[in-house]
Amino acid sequence: MVGTLMYEVCRICYNTESKYIFEGKLLHHVVKYYECAICGFVQTENPYWLEEAYDSAINDVDTGIMQRNHLCSKRATNLCALLKIKNEIILDFAGGYSIFTRLMRDIGFNVLWQDKYCANLLAKGFGYDGKSVKLLTAFEVFEHLESPINTLDEMFSISSNIFFSTLLIPEPTPKIEDWWYYGQNHGQHIGFYRKKTLKYLAKKYNKNLYSYNAEIHLLSENRISPILFKILMRFYNLFFIFTQKRVSSKIWNDYIEIEKINDIKFL
Repeated sequence: MVGTLMYEVCRICYNTESKYIFEGKLLHHVVKYYECAICGFVQTENPYWLEEAYDSAINDVDTGIMQRNHLCSKRATNLCALLKIKNEIILDFAGGYSIFTRLMRDIGFNVLWQDKYCANLLAKGFGYDGKSVKLLTAFEVFEHLESPINTLDEMFSISSNIFFSTLLIPEPTPKIEDWWYYGQNHGQHIGFYRKKTLKYLAKKYNKNLYSYNAEIHLLSENRISPILFKILMRFYNLFFIFTQKRVSSKIWNDYIEIEKINDIKFL
């Protein structure tokens, strides 16, 4: 195979023999994919096309963005009950347009927003200020990470608990045309995890791993019941009816806070 590197360094465990498995089209680029035998991580070649892919921070085909944020806010509310989080600061890492931040503040949690590449449209005045954080959320972030370990180092320097979503890649590894999550039409997904990969990360950072199906995960310093975690994630609507009652909405208090900020601006 002329011009194709048969191995690349795994971006998770740094195994030097992450093996070439196939190539496929992302945007208009023909991209090579590699799979690590040690941690199971599947990655693209060096993603030279990202500037083009992120012409818009939120890709145009993300039609599920509102539904996903509502679902994640309910699951996060249930998790907060499980972890006994009520007034502590929560950070939504790479929080996009701040939809999740606003939803969680509407429910009653002190959620702050952070995103290096996206505008804060809905939670202005509630950006992350470097304070201690009890829980960090990162929904649909992991598959975008160019340097996963560097980003995880940053995340764990902020909080010992990371609640995140990423769809685990099936086994055997599907061809690019057989799995929608490769994201051929937007080119933003460059790394794909397996349960084996997440277990490797849990061991590396000395955390406990909890997963529901192939989609929602928690890396935590806390030991909790795996069964209870799965129940709260599966029946999120049912339990949300009760868990949301632990807190009071911040809608009015946030209005007052933003009014103060705006008054100061116009002094």
